[in-house]
Amino acid sequence: MDGRPRRLWRPRLIAAAVVLQVAVPAVALAHGVPSRFGFHMYSGRTPGLVVEVLDVAGQPLVVDIDDYVASGRPELDWTAVLPEAICARTPAAAEVSVRSRDHERSISCAR
Repeated sequence: MDGRPRRLWRPRLIAAAVVLQVAVPAVALAHGVPSRFGFHMYSGRTPGLVVEVLDVAGQPLVVDIDDYVASGRPELDWTAVLPEAICARTPAAAEVSVRSRDHERSISCAR
């Protein structure tokens, strides 16, 4: 040996940090639907969020839900505020229905 202590701890520490940064999100992602105060970084929109918008003739309108909801987290009750938000930003809307898991709400847009 040349008199210097071997510094094997540094590469091992870096490797452990990298493994943790990959392992923690992977384990959280494998647990399914995100929970309140849980890890949401990789959670997607819940398939249970359904929005229907009708015009005055009863014809469906196409509304991009991404304009209103960044991620349809399942623990939130989207029926509480989403219908009013869609009515306010969609002038042609006459009726908005929102279904989110076990909640459902329809409103008429006042014009």
